[in-house]
Amino acid sequence: MPTVDERVEAIVEKTVQKTLLAFGIDVSHPEGVVNFQQDMHYLRANRLRDKGIQNNTIQQGVLVVLSGLFAAAVLGAAKALGLPQ
Repeated sequence: MPTVDERVEAIVEKTVQKTLLAFGIDVSHPEGVVNFQQDMHYLRANRLRDKGIQNNTIQQGVLVVLSGLFAAAVLGAAKALGLPQ
C-alpha cells in the first residue's frame, strides 16, 4: 500500500499535469515541452525586438524636434545679424 507521501506526490503530479494541459502544454510528450519552450523564446525575442523599435522611434522623434529647434535658432541668428539666408 502506498504511503501518504507517495499518494500526495501522485495527486500533486496529476494536478500539475492537468493544469499545464489546460494551458496547452502537453508534458506527457517531450516534444510538447520543447514546443512550449520554443514558443516562449519566440515571444521573448518579439518583445525585446518591439522594445528596441520603440526606443529607436522615440530617439528619432526627439532628434527631429531638436534639429528643427536648432535650424530655427540658426535662421533666427542669421536674420538678426543681417546675413543672407
